[in-house]
Amino acid sequence: MRRVVAWSLAAGCLVLLALAQKRYISNFVMGPFELGAADLDSIRDVAQAPRYFARVTGSKALDTGIQQITIRKRGGVETSRSVSAAYYALVVGDRLLLAKTSGSPPKTVEGELAAVPADLDRQLFDSADMQALRGRFYPFYVNGESFRFPG
Repeated sequence: MRRVVAWSLAAGCLVLLALAQKRYISNFVMGPFELGAADLDSIRDVAQAPRYFARVTGSKALDTGIQQITIRKRGGVETSRSVSAAYYALVVGDRLLLAKTSGSPPKTVEGELAAVPADLDRQLFDSADMQALRGRFYPFYVNGESFRFPG
């Protein structure tokens, strides 16, 4: 009887966990979803978007000049630096979508749609020229790091 109760509790916990993570599980299993300009335009809150594991294709990718640098240390002393990712502005219709990738400039990028981090926003829109273009950028970006493997 104790085993039945224990297994029932374990199964109940798994069901509750699956229900709590329904959005992630759906994207994990069924994604990536092909999203176009109309789909991206319809997203009001990326944190609530039902399809956020996306594949987006643009007409071209523009280099923003912003890079993610990985610093390796041994014993607290820096041993090397390398570029681990770069940010590109993907032209999607008449708007721009930021994309973080570890490869060359992509026309198609696949990954998680997420809110633009505050430090990236500050770096990107640090000049008057870029401030003038802010309205053309989506308020979210595609993180091209693997969606299905923990990072």
